[in-house]
Amino acid sequence: MACAVSDYVGLLIGIEQRFCRVFLIAGRYYWLCVELLTNRSRFNWWFSAKIEQVGTFDRCEVDMSIATILLVEDDANISSMIKEYLENNNFKVVVAADGEAALCLFASVKPRLVILDVLLPKITGTEVCRIIRKTSDVPIIMATALNDDIDRIVGLEIGADDYLSKPFHPRELLARVRNLLKRCYTGDAADGPRSKNSRLTLDREARVVEIDGAIVKLTPTEYKIIETLVANGNRALSRTQLANLVLGYAFDGCERTIDTHIKRIRGKFFEFDKQVDFIETVRGFGYKIAIDGIAKND
Repeated sequence: MACAVSDYVGLLIGIEQRFCRVFLIAGRYYWLCVELLTNRSRFNWWFSAKIEQVGTFDRCEVDMSIATILLVEDDANISSMIKEYLENNNFKVVVAADGEAALCLFASVKPRLVILDVLLPKITGTEVCRIIRKTSDVPIIMATALNDDIDRIVGLEIGADDYLSKPFHPRELLARVRNLLKRCYTGDAADGPRSKNSRLTLDREARVVEIDGAIVKLTPTEYKIIETLVANGNRALSRTQLANLVLGYAFDGCERTIDTHIKRIRGKFFEFDKQVDFIETVRGFGYKIAIDGIAKND
């Protein structure tokens, strides 16, 4: 009888312990839900971040864990959320709230990529991009609430590699960051380290393009466009194909984005020879590399 009573008491104690454990766990999640639901924006960000963390390493072949990103954004709420999201996906992020601070941090930190808002105090994002491009070909993603094709074109013409219109989903930003880092810092030497097309030479190891032995200063995206055209030889590529191969995705307006990059590349090539065009336009379709260069039609 005593044994039965002790067994019964032990059973009650075990049930009580399990009940307390369940109660504590339920209480913890209750307060978490209250905190998130009272701050809707934080809930949306937290929820998307948790989803995005699934399979982070499976989808990214390149180790990005040491990549430092300079985030230039004057809105403290936006910058803190972007910083948290990127850091949750294994990036190191430093933040600048204005153009002057951005240039100082860029010089000291030497980031692998810059996310640059256009509307900044002190020095605008457009001017910051121009200044950076005078000394560096670091990948730049420009972001702005100005949803206008002219702003996109201006951003690309001054040297930005990609352009995002606000508001954007953090997963889209992450995808563009990864694509840009992969295409700028990983080379494909399948076709050999150097390709020479008459006067134009592509050095894949140094990731530079030369005309008559002189280096043409290109942004990472501009270099990738030339590399892609050279790899396809005499085959013409549509603007959408170039967007997919170079940017990693196609989107509304990608044709104009490619046209803007081609215009910038031609302008740099013409500094070496104003009479010859090394990129041939296939009317109504796209572009191909001109093996020996073609006479420029003024």
